[in-house]
Amino acid sequence: MMISDRDDRKIGLNSPLVPPQLPPFLASVFKLKPILGHPSREEVKLVHEAIRALNNFMHNLPAELSQYLFDIQMVCYRQKYPINVLPNEAIYEPPSLPGHIPVELKSITGAPSNKEITFIHTALRITESFSNVPSLFDPDLHAQISQHLFDVQLVVEIRDIKDSLKQLNRIMVGTQNSLARGFNSSRKYGYKSISHNIGAHSLINDYGEVPETHHLPTFKNGEYGVHFSLDELDGGVLARYLRFYGLGEELIEEGEELKIKDDMVGNAKELLSERLFLNR
Repeated sequence: MMISDRDDRKIGLNSPLVPPQLPPFLASVFKLKPILGHPSREEVKLVHEAIRALNNFMHNLPAELSQYLFDIQMVCYRQKYPINVLPNEAIYEPPSLPGHIPVELKSITGAPSNKEITFIHTALRITESFSNVPSLFDPDLHAQISQHLFDVQLVVEIRDIKDSLKQLNRIMVGTQNSLARGFNSSRKYGYKSISHNIGAHSLINDYGEVPETHHLPTFKNGEYGVHFSLDELDGGVLARYLRFYGLGEELIEEGEELKIKDDMVGNAKELLSERLFLNR
């Protein structure tokens, strides 16, 4: 997860996190101050206490305070999990729970399951139910559980965003490939047609790359139009082409240089021809 300097300013790493102004009847009790850098445990706990207090009143400030808490928790997340640690590889350790909270929270690696998130929500609700019982309510523990929930939910959001981007990428690749295949499946190309634009025939791979970027031979302009002959490809180039498109790994033989396995060249050419929609 990469966060730019601009994002840093938004979440308070390079500029203070400024709390919303509380109504007078609470401002004297909860002295919220701007936070610069990493929030202390006491600062986080004070924001939670202010939110709980305001929830008892009809007021629009809880939403503003919740946003303020979100910014604080984002800073806390980045303090614990540096940007060079991938969210799906990080280990998220829960706080230890006392005996009167009958929920078992375990460490989570990567994105949590729905069941694991439910357990954390349950622990948080039980903790909040003791907010009016000073002997049982631990504000530090409440803040820790809330932060743990934030951490694992952030991983889920990042995963969902990545999945959405992958789906969008597949749509874009599929659209370009459909156009290129339409040109390649035509048996005759008019001299002035778009088919003489070489780039219109090259199919991009799942990473948005064209074969030319990997120094692979591609379509050429000929006397009667655009053509690409697989018969001119040797086993090494053919293997690189399959790897480029993520095809036929079972046909490729690893070594100092990639090559097609013995007696598999015909299969490899047929597979690539189907991918490119060629009339060979």
